Amino acid sequence: MNNKNHDSLHEVEILKQLPVWFFSISFITGTILLLLHLIIPKNFGYIEFGIVYTFIAFAINSLLLIGLIITSFYYKKHQKTILIRGTLLLLNIPIALIYLFIVMSNILNHSEF
Repeated sequence: MNNKNHDSLHEVEILKQLPVWFFSISFITGTILLLLHLIIPKNFGYIEFGIVYTFIAFAINSLLLIGLIITSFYYKKHQKTILIRGTLLLLNIPIALIYLFIVMSNILNHSEF
């Protein structure tokens, strides 16, 4: 195997792992923020951080997904695998919406009108 093919395979392996890493980091961080809210609901300082985090994570995951889609055309042989792994990033969207619903419900149930 020549060096160019070896470098190409290494790049493909990285491309296949990127969505797994970003999904995991986004999911774990979001879950920690949700648990903080549920454990310490009176402290609203981290809610703003959680909202900002959600927007930043959405932007990063979206850019990564777009990059993977574009890059998959360069690595045609591995396109299907790259795109399937990239769909992991889409799983964070409904998870984030569920977490948002839980937080908003908790805030509304504990607020004093």
